[in-house]
Amino acid sequence: MPLIAACQYRPILEHVIPRYKDDGALHLAGPLGDLLARAIASLAPPANAVLIPVPSRPSAVRQRGFDHARRLAARASHCTRLSWAPLLTRRHSGADQHGLGRMERRANLEGSMRAAQSPLPAVVLDDVATTGASLREAVRALTAAGVAVVGAAVIAQAEKLPQHSAKAVTPAWQER
Repeated sequence: MPLIAACQYRPILEHVIPRYKDDGALHLAGPLGDLLARAIASLAPPANAVLIPVPSRPSAVRQRGFDHARRLAARASHCTRLSWAPLLTRRHSGADQHGLGRMERRANLEGSMRAAQSPLPAVVLDDVATTGASLREAVRALTAAGVAVVGAAVIAQAEKLPQHSAKAVTPAWQER
């Protein structure tokens, strides 16, 4: 399953994305959502695909006062003319992923999401792909609910990408 990243996380987006998510710079939802839409377009999903944002921890949404992932999905939906739906929910929050290693992130999120059913093919959305633990868990939950996942799109990939933006990368969550 392909993972498309619009940009590299460093050096610019490592400052911009946290400013949007954690500092309430809501005006950045437009440009960040546009980048996400660019990654989705590069994925070339079917016209009936539905965009599914990876859900934030409920405590993070309460602390921020808004759901950053849903705002980005709505903007990307508007740009791509694909529908979006919050089919994923958290069973349990797990710890904040910041500072956790690859295996710790995977264990932290294992079994943490559940999904509603949908007959439409899905594209999983997230802001940043770091180790891929969130994407892996989202795909697991959607697949368990019978949803056909055709790919994943993110604004930024934390690991260095080739020079061209909006490139398909080998998803860390597919590495064994």
